[in-house]
Amino acid sequence: MKYVTWFFGLIAIVIAVVVGTILIRNIVNDNNSTTQKASTTKQVVSQIKEGTALRLLVEGPVIADEKHQSMQIDITSTSRTVTLFKTYNRVEFKKSTYTNNQKAFEAFAQALDRAGYTSVNSEVESTKYAGECALGRVYHLEVLQSSKVTQDLWTTSCSTTRSFGGNMATVLTLFKNQIPNYLEATTGSTVAR
Repeated sequence: MKYVTWFFGLIAIVIAVVVGTILIRNIVNDNNSTTQKASTTKQVVSQIKEGTALRLLVEGPVIADEKHQSMQIDITSTSRTVTLFKTYNRVEFKKSTYTNNQKAFEAFAQALDRAGYTSVNSEVESTKYAGECALGRVYHLEVLQSSKVTQDLWTTSCSTTRSFGGNMATVLTLFKNQIPNYLEATTGSTVAR
């Protein structure tokens, strides 16, 4: 009887060690998978020169062509523009433009740097986003030099893989705050809110 008790005690200890090891491994793996591995390309501020534009493009959900909308906000050292589009061919239906200046542009760029505007999620092997977050929104974060795209990162409103590794909520707010009457300028848009 003494050996049977000892045997069951040993089995209980082995089971406890195995279960404990599995739990610890799962906790460590969960922490690693929720932490984005991000690397940063050149900071926005270091890329600013004549002809630089910073762009946010918001694509709406995958729906009928007639109902699909997107929104683009372009910020340069001389202007701030919000453009609303309908259909997948991006037919412009509303546009508002405001003046800007170099100091305001540099302040905006510095704020974007702090929000990780150029942070790349290094876990993403491909920059393809087609079909991601079909019922939500896809956000493109672009840097343009003389109309040529030098950065095109993306993220979504869904919990999907993405190439952007920064803080999207902050970036979105910074872009919206560049348009003085944002709500009025985006009236009629289904993706601007």
